[in-house]
Amino acid sequence: FNTEKDEIQSNLAFFDELFNSNNASIGPLSNRTVLQYESSNGPLNFTLCHLAVFLNNLEVPSFNGIRQAASVLMALHDFNTGNDSIVPQMRQCNVGEFKLRFTMEFVDTIREPLTASTGLLNILQRKNRRVQTAQNGTLVQAYPSGIIGAVRSAVTSPLSQFGSVNDLVTISHASTSDELRSEQEYPLFGRTIPSTTADAVAVVSYFREVLNATHVGVLYANDVFGTSFARSIQTEAGRGNSSISVTLVALPVDASANEAMASLQQLNVTGFRYFVGILFDRDFRTVMPLAYDMGIAGEKYLWMFTQSQLQLMNSPLTAGTNLARAVHGSAVLATVTGNDLLQGTRFYDEYTSRFSKLWNSEVGWKYLQSKLPQTAMTKDLIEGSEPGPFELFLYEAVVAMCLASCDAAEKAGSDFFTANGLYDSFTRTNFDGAYGQVAFDRKTGDRRGDSARYAVYNIVSNETTFNIDATHQQVFKKEMKQGLDNIYSAPRQMVWETYPNEHFIDGSSAEHLFMVERKHQQVFEKEKKQGVESMYSVSRQIVWNAVLNRKFIYADGTSNPPSNLPPLTEDSKRISATAVPLSLSGVAMCTSIACFVWTYKKRKTKVVCASQPFFLYIICAGTLMMGSSLIPNSLLTFDFSQNILNGSCASSAWLFHVGFVVTN
Repeated sequence: FNTEKDEIQSNLAFFDELFNSNNASIGPLSNRTVLQYESSNGPLNFTLCHLAVFLNNLEVPSFNGIRQAASVLMALHDFNTGNDSIVPQMRQCNVGEFKLRFTMEFVDTIREPLTASTGLLNILQRKNRRVQTAQNGTLVQAYPSGIIGAVRSAVTSPLSQFGSVNDLVTISHASTSDELRSEQEYPLFGRTIPSTTADAVAVVSYFREVLNATHVGVLYANDVFGTSFARSIQTEAGRGNSSISVTLVALPVDASANEAMASLQQLNVTGFRYFVGILFDRDFRTVMPLAYDMGIAGEKYLWMFTQSQLQLMNSPLTAGTNLARAVHGSAVLATVTGNDLLQGTRFYDEYTSRFSKLWNSEVGWKYLQSKLPQTAMTKDLIEGSEPGPFELFLYEAVVAMCLASCDAAEKAGSDFFTANGLYDSFTRTNFDGAYGQVAFDRKTGDRRGDSARYAVYNIVSNETTFNIDATHQQVFKKEMKQGLDNIYSAPRQMVWETYPNEHFIDGSSAEHLFMVERKHQQVFEKEKKQGVESMYSVSRQIVWNAVLNRKFIYADGTSNPPSNLPPLTEDSKRISATAVPLSLSGVAMCTSIACFVWTYKKRKTKVVCASQPFFLYIICAGTLMMGSSLIPNSLLTFDFSQNILNGSCASSAWLFHVGFVVTN
């Protein structure tokens, strides 16, 4: 084994073949296999760990499925060969005492929890058994030391639970549900994608600060992911001084047309015009044409979709269809991806260059085909394409697992490490990722919100073309001025501001920016005072930087957002209608005053004295207050200031209830 040879020809299948060529001598399978290789410089002992990777769309080839599989293989190849062109920390594990390397296998979940669980249980049965049959080529069937995946939270949930019971760490690249944060149910779960809480903060901030929204409807897929996301939006919308009224409407997963119509009808009766669609692709294609036909998509409406719909960048809709018409002028709020926003950063440029070099070669393409269950695919599926919405997170998930395994092995002082040791190393892992330094929450295993950022993408479609382009991206204002590269922080409070002459390190200027205030101390300044040189800074300000020369185009073809609610209909008869209750109020008040005067004049008569005039005065005062309570209510129909209207609304209740208590 010579690392100086051409890496594509020498190394891609080396460790797969090393395992398979020695399977007859391999003892009972465990979470690692130690094998010896006779090199020209003498024997080398390798510790092989195995990963079980759960993805979608492998049996039936698709663009996203093939690219994600290729990304996993590239990450393992980079770790095994110490290639640090994408992640500089990769090489540190190739110079240590333990020669830790990885093999892997794919499992197609077809998005179903039962299918994924069955696949994992079949793999777990290998524990403490010898390799059953002689294996050839690159397909390795070992016992895993960790699990990567899956995409859907509903699929990842049982995988992580089964994995935890069997001392296996699970790292997901796409499951964002907040339910997976539970330490009791998922003690060995981590992820390289932000949770729905961070997503919800970004969604609500856009509606609140950009669109000045007061009412938002949320249509969500009724599963673990959709429910968690919807509740997070509702919780975040209720915070702050300017809360947003949120109405949640559930949609059954894989809904029929009738079920979708029923859910859309619930949205329609709200009268709202801003909606968030938390939908999987199948539901998206069912719901949106129906929404267009119903009249709650298109002009006068704004729909915002989530990360799942970013696949439209590489798989555009057919222009001129009702689905394309329905989503014209819509928004997709997701983590930053694509050439527009990431091209020019070291990680992204190195990733795309290496991906193209590795898989456009004949040797690389044949190796990729050999690892997948379906070989009837061509390079045309991925040639010239950009990374998909979860692809960079998947690469980072494999990197995190490999680096954590290396650290756990060094801490254990041998080639053996426990699941708890691996998980502890994972939560402490830091490396350079797509958005800067990747870091994790020590308690939950979540990716920290300050190591990812978001963008808003605009879907524009007409009868002949379909495009989706970024219009805003989230960056740090102060860090851009300091020249720091890609260190980001999760927002807590957002304020819309305008910086007409703000300049950034790339020379571009932004006309419209968002600023977010953080609630913690700025680390950079603190460390500088202590005499510690720091590469990174946790900034107090975040901005949404408008992409140069781009405007958000809404469904009506303009850059003016639609109204949040339908226009109020003025009732020209309100004055005459108001006259009736005011007349009744006047009658009640006059009668009360008349009774008060009569009681006063007759106070010395035998009958009035027996009734105790003092209590009769109280009754008259109470009925007077109750009758006058209609007057403040009548003011609500007039165009007075907000303070007057607020006062009249409060005084009406006080007058009526106090009067009622007095009369009783």
